[in-house]
Amino acid sequence: MATVGLAALGAPVDWDKTDDIETIDTDPGGKLQFDPETGRIRVCDHNSDGHLARGYALVDGKEVASVRAGEKGKCDEAQIPDYKRTTEPKYQLKVCLRRSDSDPDGYCNTSNTAQWPKEDKKNDSCWDLKTDQAKIDCVGGVEEYCNQWQHTSGMFPKQCMKDHSDKKTTVLKPPSEESRTSTPGPTRRCRAATPKEWARSPNRWSPCSAGCSGPH
Repeated sequence: MATVGLAALGAPVDWDKTDDIETIDTDPGGKLQFDPETGRIRVCDHNSDGHLARGYALVDGKEVASVRAGEKGKCDEAQIPDYKRTTEPKYQLKVCLRRSDSDPDGYCNTSNTAQWPKEDKKNDSCWDLKTDQAKIDCVGGVEEYCNQWQHTSGMFPKQCMKDHSDKKTTVLKPPSEESRTSTPGPTRRCRAATPKEWARSPNRWSPCSAGCSGPH
């Protein structure tokens, strides 16, 4: 994945006259702008809602540029590498919100270079989905779902989190070039040391990750 600093972006785009797409939360907190002439993207965080805004440019589902804004009024821009203007749907544009950098994307909206700036989703449409899991994936995780769903369901967040503890969102940020080309290392197997084993050879043992078994 390539990102480009502001100093390397050349002549500025007039962002005040550039179209955008918005996240699909009730009061859209993230906006992604795209300039078809230069291939530059900009994301802005528009609300003090405890979320940050993320924007992506993708080719064939692979992230080629990304931007991040984490405070109301802040914006971030980048150049799509090797960009060539086209009226074909070669480039996909995506804008999302996140509770933090370690949380999954939510409230995402998309468009592409063939239809820009027509959006693929309508505002507040996560709650129109049929299943709880689909809604959780759409908003960006169980915690986000429970903190928002309480307003219409009357369910308190703690009870909601308990009731949906078995559900995990499967929606992550788009894969980047690095994640697609990297070679995974060998699988580590581990188990917790007994007190005697630890006393005899403490350097041999390390904390275990979930789902692993057996000594290193």
